[in-house]
Amino acid sequence: MLIKNHQGAVLIVSLILLLLMTLLGITAMDSSQLQSQMARNSLQSQTLYQYAFSEIQQQFKALENPDRLKAVTHSNKVILVSAYTGLSIDGVGITITGHEKDNYTLSGAINFIGITAAPPGYSLDLYNTLNYEINIVAAQNHSHSKSDQTQGVSRVIPVNH
Repeated sequence: MLIKNHQGAVLIVSLILLLLMTLLGITAMDSSQLQSQMARNSLQSQTLYQYAFSEIQQQFKALENPDRLKAVTHSNKVILVSAYTGLSIDGVGITITGHEKDNYTLSGAINFIGITAAPPGYSLDLYNTLNYEINIVAAQNHSHSKSDQTQGVSRVIPVNH
């Protein structure tokens, strides 16, 4: 007679345990999805930073070319506009190629800041320093992710250059 009174208790306890296990499973799935999104965003952020920094390095090297240096200095500002296939520089005729399937865009500018005296070790009357600022923005297409990087560049040139 004692057994008949407790037959439904096992079912109720089993259902409560099943409900608790289901809630724990759902919570674990939500947590793993959030961690996955955070990892994806971190990777995307690092990738955009690398694209922007790489482009700054390319522009830094391009400013070693005397013709490029003159073009930027005379125009005061060179706008950099990107496409899927790379970066083309208006008015100068330089194109930096990329991959067609890249899912990002690069944009930015090289600004001529001004001329200052030569640094120590150079004759003040024979050399000047040209100062530039390179600003590149790498943005993920169809998203709000972007990386904005800026670097200053100085080039010492002869006065009558």
